[in-house]
Amino acid sequence: MADDVVSSSDSSPQSSRLVLEAKKHASFFLRHLRLLPRPYTSADTQRMTMAFFCLSALDLLGVVEDKIISEEREGYREWIWRLQADSGGFVGSPAISRGEKGNLAMTYTALLNLGILRDDFARLDREGIKALLRETQQLDGSFASCPGSLERDPRFVYCAFAICTMVDDWSGVDVDRALDYLDSCRSYDGVFAQGARQESHGGSTYCAVAAYSMAGALKARFSQRDRRQLASWLMARQSEEGTGEGGGFNGRINKPQDSCYSFWCGAALAILSRHDLIDRKSNVVHLLSLQTAVGGIPKTEDDHPDAMHSYLSLAALAIHREGQDEGEDGRDDWRTRCGLRDGLAQDLDPCLNVGTETVKWIRSCLSR
Repeated sequence: MADDVVSSSDSSPQSSRLVLEAKKHASFFLRHLRLLPRPYTSADTQRMTMAFFCLSALDLLGVVEDKIISEEREGYREWIWRLQADSGGFVGSPAISRGEKGNLAMTYTALLNLGILRDDFARLDREGIKALLRETQQLDGSFASCPGSLERDPRFVYCAFAICTMVDDWSGVDVDRALDYLDSCRSYDGVFAQGARQESHGGSTYCAVAAYSMAGALKARFSQRDRRQLASWLMARQSEEGTGEGGGFNGRINKPQDSCYSFWCGAALAILSRHDLIDRKSNVVHLLSLQTAVGGIPKTEDDHPDAMHSYLSLAALAIHREGQDEGEDGRDDWRTRCGLRDGLAQDLDPCLNVGTETVKWIRSCLSR
């Protein structure tokens, strides 16, 4: 299957499918950014995160300034600032009053959105963010999605740690208690679930691995054997060639492939410095083969493309953008032939899940 990554000189229909359709994807995300289609109505309270999927995709494609005029970018920045909660952090939609408490996931994506839009963060309520972090951390070390919520799992530890990383201030969280909570979510097979004694899951494992990494605790909390066990489970999520669906990842044992897990599992392996274990070429072929005629990448070939799966697929491709395989050199590299080098403008920071140039901007504005 990996041999299907072909040179640009091949004009067959199959070859065109296996080149990154950067312009189509840019159009797909611009449409979603400007007017979310009706199927997203149920996700209105998470509009900030939907904006992130679109903006970060356009950022990876390198077209934010080319495709979004300065007045429109300013309008998006103002929209985000209007969603800064009075008590700290950000809410996810204008349908939620600023008087409501902030939400960790919406705050995480709001900060990333402002970085992508190159805001200077002068209006950021740092003390309010620390107050939100303190109010959402629970006695067992976990974090609620927002004050008073019963929704608590590794996703919100990840969001809290990512916020601390971006604002360069960890004083609002008890790091050791949070890491102890993550330890409790570790399953019998050495990877992570949504909670204690639950099924191991690729998304939960990414959130935990990234959180440990941002806290500088990977080596302290995991022996080399532990890290090998993590990497082995993550690698087992990639389908083998010859199975009829080779190259993609699933998120749990005996589950079908899902394009988003190319990111969740692939980024976790990158954080563990084991990205080289992935059959990268087959994974790229799998993701590129899912591209649709109108742009976007669906969960599976039988689905319609949506913003989340499309973005996470691009993020996975961005992780694969760099690197060198034995026997490859320069312009003949398969990444160049399938459009990753030219179609994607920057690498991805696997912990924060955003382009590396945007991470530099955020750090330049927010580092103390």
